[in-house]
Amino acid sequence: MTGSPHRIIITDELVSALVRDQFPHLADREIGRHYVMPDYTAVRVGDDHGVHMPTVPGLDVYYERSTRLIAPFLERWSFPFVPPLRTGRPGHGYPYHFELTSWISASTAAIVPLTPSAAGALGDALHQIHLPTESPLRNPTSSVPLSTFASSMRRWLPLVDAMESPDRARVRTDLMRRTWESGLVTPVDVPFTWTHGRLAPRFVISDQGAFAGLVEWCYFAPGDPAADLAGALMLLPADAHEDLLGSYGGATTATRTRIAAIEMFLAAYYLTGEDPFTRNLAWRRLRELEMLDGT
Repeated sequence: MTGSPHRIIITDELVSALVRDQFPHLADREIGRHYVMPDYTAVRVGDDHGVHMPTVPGLDVYYERSTRLIAPFLERWSFPFVPPLRTGRPGHGYPYHFELTSWISASTAAIVPLTPSAAGALGDALHQIHLPTESPLRNPTSSVPLSTFASSMRRWLPLVDAMESPDRARVRTDLMRRTWESGLVTPVDVPFTWTHGRLAPRFVISDQGAFAGLVEWCYFAPGDPAADLAGALMLLPADAHEDLLGSYGGATTATRTRIAAIEMFLAAYYLTGEDPFTRNLAWRRLRELEMLDGT
């Protein structure tokens, strides 16, 4: 079951044993395809269910609470989403909590990019999610200051500076750095709200370019709404950004500055990662945002 010293390999046998013990109503369902992500694995269970299982240390607290946190919103949100339904417990040598979810067969925005027409629906979804809250819970993405990620950005920018886009353009890393640093010194001027916390291309469902839902809620927690907004804007052509923000309800000048900084962070993260789909997305957005030579 163990791959690297810290990463767990999920097997059909493990999933079957956990489902049989904890969700006996699904015990006869076929264990389907595995979708391996950097820090968790999603496995289909029958036609209508799946499990999301963290595979690295440090995530257990988020998977243990996600079903409970999402539950009050199941009947309130009108946008499509795939929620965690039940919380699985450690067992059979597997050390973490995990999620039993519903399952839909669909493409994500990493594979089928969103079109400009998706902006309104995605902005409205974030408007519904971003409700005020006084909950003390936090996540490691939207709940922490941007300075938390400064060391990663310092490490990535020299790597990005040495890259060429598919059409042989170079990144204007000086401008990218200034945009990032502007966000670092800009205070969060709005109250924390509930946030998705992980709004990335592989967690947004795309139906031929239309927004068709959100998945993967383990980081659902109070945070800076700019984090979700930046993740969403990275998925859309630049000429649709104002449409999303308009549907969302607008954003303050300071929030826009933080959004721009987080977009630079995400672009650097995607470019230095191993996923060719998100890498191509980053190149497209940087060109549209005039962050490449010759733009």
